[in-house]
Amino acid sequence: MKDVAAKAGVHHSTVSLCIKNSPRIPETTRSRVLKIARELGYRPHPYMNTLVHTRRRGRVGKSSGVLAFVLFNTPGDDWRAWMPQLKEWIDSARERAGARGFRLEEINTTWEQTTPRRLGDILYNRGITGVLLGPTHQSMETLDWPWSRFAVVALGPSLREPRVHRVRHHYFQAMLTAMDECRKLGYRRTGLVLKEEVNLKMEQRWLGAHILKQHEFQVNNPPRPLLTRDWSSATLIRWFREEKPDAIIAVNATDTALWLKRAGVRIPEDVGLVSLASNKTGTVSGVYQDGPMLGRRAVSLLIDLMEDNLYGLHPHPTLLLVNGIWNPGNTLRSQA
Repeated sequence: MKDVAAKAGVHHSTVSLCIKNSPRIPETTRSRVLKIARELGYRPHPYMNTLVHTRRRGRVGKSSGVLAFVLFNTPGDDWRAWMPQLKEWIDSARERAGARGFRLEEINTTWEQTTPRRLGDILYNRGITGVLLGPTHQSMETLDWPWSRFAVVALGPSLREPRVHRVRHHYFQAMLTAMDECRKLGYRRTGLVLKEEVNLKMEQRWLGAHILKQHEFQVNNPPRPLLTRDWSSATLIRWFREEKPDAIIAVNATDTALWLKRAGVRIPEDVGLVSLASNKTGTVSGVYQDGPMLGRRAVSLLIDLMEDNLYGLHPHPTLLLVNGIWNPGNTLRSQA
């Protein structure tokens, strides 16, 4: 840190604040100091960081300098198929962990390969006490995990109980943004289509925001939301013919676009299409969930917990919401 300070012409305490992204230091100074730190190969030491933060608490946590990104899958179910954007979360989490002196290890397993408690015992015996719990395809009502041994941060809304520290996309705000953007382009009858299980998994945040905006916009006889267990072309097209939306908001925009095209419906000429899980610069209009920011925030929160020796469950866990980014795409018409 003193080497970085000497080359940057600042005090070593300034370097420390820059590495912590402290708002007390001007952005230009922070950027310059961090650039010099990268050039010199500076890496914080996880053991020293934990020691500094806990020396007054009388307890030093056990850590191997390795964090685990744990993904529980059902047999034959790969996250790369149902949630390809998760790679952004993992890559950014790994980068952020490295910048703070840790190594992130991805652990993919299934419920049949090992029980959560058994996996927890294995990680703890390896000295791994910091865990990121990745999202699962289906909601988890609970998880049998040795909580007291670990600092745990969950990504996404998959795990219902117990309440743990969590970082997730701001689903409610995403829907507000999507509705506002459609409104700007002249859409008035915006319809929402969701699998019923997805709606419940998100605790109806998308649905709630959609209804709120319909009320705010004073839409007369708005399209009835399609919340269905039968996610199929026939169900979608039947709903489309009955409700006559001028734009459709969906999570699975790929299926929606394909089924509409097969039915002779043109996008965006006949109906607009919005994805709630759009790519950052893709062709489909919608909300990009900013996976890199989710990964970085999750790792930063996890390491902060470890450095403060905040292991186990907390009566008031932290919830960090990350706003998405609007991608104009080309599946909505140009502004009239």
